[in-house]
Amino acid sequence: MQETYNNIDEALDALFKEVEMEHNDTSLALNAYHSVQKKLGLSAEKPLWGNVLRWSQRVALLLVLPLAIGFALLLSKTKQDIEWKEINVDNGAKQELTLSDGTSLVMYAGSRLTYPTSFDKKVREIFIDGEVYADVAHDKKDKPFVIYAGDVSIQVLGTKFNLKAYKGAEEVNVHLLEGSVRLDVKDGLHDSSYMVRPGQSVVFNRKDGTLKSYMFDVDTYRTIR
Repeated sequence: MQETYNNIDEALDALFKEVEMEHNDTSLALNAYHSVQKKLGLSAEKPLWGNVLRWSQRVALLLVLPLAIGFALLLSKTKQDIEWKEINVDNGAKQELTLSDGTSLVMYAGSRLTYPTSFDKKVREIFIDGEVYADVAHDKKDKPFVIYAGDVSIQVLGTKFNLKAYKGAEEVNVHLLEGSVRLDVKDGLHDSSYMVRPGQSVVFNRKDGTLKSYMFDVDTYRTIR
């Protein structure tokens, strides 16, 4: 008898589902469910409310799941859709720019800069072909700031320096005014790193892989920038 009851319960559940889906009317589905129960002489309490509870859970799941998925997709899309911009400086000119984190840049003649409109990653990254003077803003979360220039890169947390690294030029030159930076060379032949101190200039020769350094007067250098 119990087996027959279970089969009827499943049949009523299927009826409820079919009417609900076809007519998009919960009240109509409940009325049909109750009517069939009455004709079969079944109790209207346990089967009905058990199914109503199950359906309430299903409806809640159907409503919440798309919202959760939609939020996750939106969050993923927001992270991936970072807008990148490019600036090209004409010969004989220079251009100033403040990035979203407060970092100030001065780009010199013939330079090209590629940068994001916002920094959402763990690392603040920009790409330069040419010469740039950077006053890097300190980040509260200590996200390092990295400037890529072909086969070399400069990594800092907060400092002022000048990087001259034109594509095709034999030498890359770094002048550090404040703070500290690390010059990384990764050209497949002369991979190396060099810590630069304030008042120090480092020159990397792309042709022979040599690194040379010398001291300069920071105050005098500021006046010519």
